Amino acid sequence: MPRGRKEMYQLFCKENGEHVITYNVFVELICKFNKNVTQLLLEGKVFNMKHNMSTLSVVRNKRDPANLKVNWKTTLELKAELLAEGKKLYDHETGEGHKYFVYYTSEYYLRFRWVKEQCKVSNKFVYRFDAARGAKGNSPVERLTAIINKDDLAYLDYKPLMSSKNGNL
Repeated sequence: MPRGRKEMYQLFCKENGEHVITYNVFVELICKFNKNVTQLLLEGKVFNMKHNMSTLSVVRNKRDPANLKVNWKTTLELKAELLAEGKKLYDHETGEGHKYFVYYTSEYYLRFRWVKEQCKVSNKFVYRFDAARGAKGNSPVERLTAIINKDDLAYLDYKPLMSSKNGNL
């Protein structure tokens, strides 16, 4: 199984002939394809990968208020601001100082999802889907975050994650 672009290109050439397209054109096609799939997902649509690989989508998850996640960007900004003002940071042992951890409190959060339950690939449990980081400001995760930060109701464009146990959120 090819692991990178060069290996994918070598396999492509082996199956389709050496000089069908150049490596640079091959890479450009892959990049355009990935950007188009990303745009489709960010619009709330589902991408069927065919060949028994199942689907990719962005899903809406209900946040667990008992298990809050730290918003690291805002936390680090607040920490730097407190330090710049010469304020003492919170100390767990003494209980003194300014608390600076900021948590996500929105009711929902979004994530990219590969529906592996419908995938017919052997050993599928060893694979996972990670949205590639891409160029700064153009990563799928950053773009999804920007969509949510711009519009408080944008999460409604994405289907809720259905629990496989009872069909509920």
